[in-house]
Amino acid sequence: MRFYFYIILELLFTSCTKEKTPFQSEKFDIQIISVDSTRRICSIDHLVLHPSGCGNVLSPTDSLDIDSLDLDGNGLIESYIYAKSWYNFISASYPCANYNHSIVISGTNTDIQFSKIQPYNQVKLFEETALVDSSSTWDYSVVLSLSVQQAPFSCYFDGTHYIGYRMKNIEGYSYGWIKVRSDSFGVRLVDAALNRTLDMGIPAGRKIN
Repeated sequence: MRFYFYIILELLFTSCTKEKTPFQSEKFDIQIISVDSTRRICSIDHLVLHPSGCGNVLSPTDSLDIDSLDLDGNGLIESYIYAKSWYNFISASYPCANYNHSIVISGTNTDIQFSKIQPYNQVKLFEETALVDSSSTWDYSVVLSLSVQQAPFSCYFDGTHYIGYRMKNIEGYSYGWIKVRSDSFGVRLVDAALNRTLDMGIPAGRKIN
C-alpha cells in the first residue's frame, strides 16, 4: 500500500508542476548607419615653418571643418564631428605655442553620448569585438584629437579605431559604434551600427543580428 501511495503523490506533483521553458536571451537588433566614408574632416591644409624658427605651425591659422551626423538613421541630425584650428596668444618667447588644433564629436543634446576617458573628456577607443555598453563613461561631447602645444596633453589617434556611442529614449539606451580612420589632423568615418535592443550593448564592429 505504501508503494502505491508514493506513486499517487508523484503523479499529483508532476501533474501540478508547469513545464519550465528555457531562458530566452535578448537578441541583437542591429541597424547599419549610413556614413560618407569619402569625406575627410580636417581644418588644416599643411604645416609651415614659423619665421621665428620655433617649429612647424598650422595653416590656415583659423579654420573650421564640420560634418553633421545621423547616428540612429531617423533622418534627423543629432550630432556633429568637427576639426578646428585657431590662434590664441599665449607666449611671445615661444610663438609656436599660440597655435591650437582639435577634433571633437558632440551631440546636440545629452540624449546622445560618446565613450570617454579622463582627463579632458578624451575619447575612449575600442578594439574590434570589445563590448560597448553601460560599463563605459559617457559624455555628450568628447575630444578625438587635441593638440595644444603649450600644454602637456596631446592626443593623437592615428590609424583605425572604434568609438562607442549611445542614444537615450524613455525606456533606456541603445548602444552603437563608429569606425573611424584617422591621422594627426583629420578623420574619416568608415562605418557605424546601432543595436536597437535597449540596454544590451554591442560588440565593436558587429553588423549581424
